[in-house]
Parts: sequence; structure tokens; C-alpha cells
Amino acid sequence: MVQGQHMHTHAMALIESDKCKTVSIAAKYTVSCQTLISLVGLDGIDPQLKELRDWDIRMLSDPKISEDKQDSHTQNLGEGSRVLSWIWMSAAGNGDNETHEGALRVEWMKLRARKERWQEEVLLLHEEMRQVLAFCEHREAWWIDLSHSQTGLSLPQLEGNKAYALRQASLQQSHRKHFQSLWNNVLSSPQDQVLCELEEKHKNKSLSLGVIENDEDKLLSDDGLDPDK
Repeated sequence: MVQGQHMHTHAMALIESDKCKTVSIAAKYTVSCQTLISLVGLDGIDPQLKELRDWDIRMLSDPKISEDKQDSHTQNLGEGSRVLSWIWMSAAGNGDNETHEGALRVEWMKLRARKERWQEEVLLLHEEMRQVLAFCEHREAWWIDLSHSQTGLSLPQLEGNKAYALRQASLQQSHRKHFQSLWNNVLSSPQDQVLCELEEKHKNKSLSLGVIENDEDKLLSDDGLDPDK
């Protein structure tokens, strides 16, 4: 027998067994729900007893799958719209499974960190937009100043350089106005507010890390260990 083949075969058998159990439990749930609906109607059942579809049966870390499963482009864009399956949310109310609750807490922390990271990326993007506008305005003024500061040249050269400089200034102005028309609705908050929000986020992160380090030192001290060693 090839080395490792037995372990691989055993692992595949376990996976297949779990798949069969999952299908069996899902079918049992679906039949039970349909029977209950036929007896008491839709208005008489628990709101948590939702319709169980194939794409609802997934792990906590698996992304949401679209109903038609054909929008592959949208699913490959990223994790900005990750949604947990309802089966995990409805089971959270039982309170009798510490492992399940721990997994939910971990996933919640991941989602929270992802949300804060995207919020910070948006703030940074806003600041980059403002810097682009400020740069275009600066270059426009620079070209205008340059058009009036030409000396020691003949009249044709002066006129040519001035026309070129004013043309470049006009292009910078055109770029700035175009970007402003695209970004006006986005850039509604003051620049100081964006910077203050970023500084506040970094300050909170530093405080959180300090609290964690203090807690770790306390645990080590309680165990009779020196945290500095």
C-alpha cells in the first residue's frame, strides 16, 4: 500500500459520512417543516423555522452563495458583503453548546475587524481624493505662475512658452473640475474630521493592545511567572 493512502482513505470516508449525515438531517428538517406548515399553516409556526436551501448549509467561514450560483464575478469581488447562514444565527439562542458559541464569537470578531478595516480604507480613500484635488490645484497655480515668469527670451519664445504653460494650467483645471464632479457627493465630510477619526481609531487600537498586554502580565504573575522573562 502506498504510504499515507490508508489515512487519506480513512479521512475521505469520514468526510463522506459527515456529508451523508448532513443531507439526512437537512431532509428530516425539511419534511418536519412541511408537515408542521400543513398542520398549523405559515402563521402558526416559529419564525426561526425558515426554509432550508442547499446554499444555507455551509460553515461559518464560508461566503454566501447566490441563489442562481451563476454570478461568479460578484462572488469573486471580495468579502465586503459576507453574510452568515441563518442556521448559525438561529442556533445561537440555545446556549447549551460552548463550542458553537465560541465559534460564533470568533466569527463575530473577524467580521468586526473586517468592517473596521474597510471603514479605514474608505477614510484613506477620501483623503487620497482630496490630495488629488489639492495637487491639481497646486499644479494649475504653478503653471500660471510659470507663464508670467519667463525672462531673457525672444518674443516668439515668450509667447510660445506662455501659451504652453497656460494650456497645461487649463488641463489641470479641467482634471480638477472633472474629479470634483465625480467625488462631490463622496467628499462631504471635512478633512479634519477624517483625520480625527483615523487618529481616534489608532488610539483605541493602542489602548486595546495595552489592556491585552496588562491582562497577559497579570495572568503570568498569578501563575508565579515573571512576565519580563
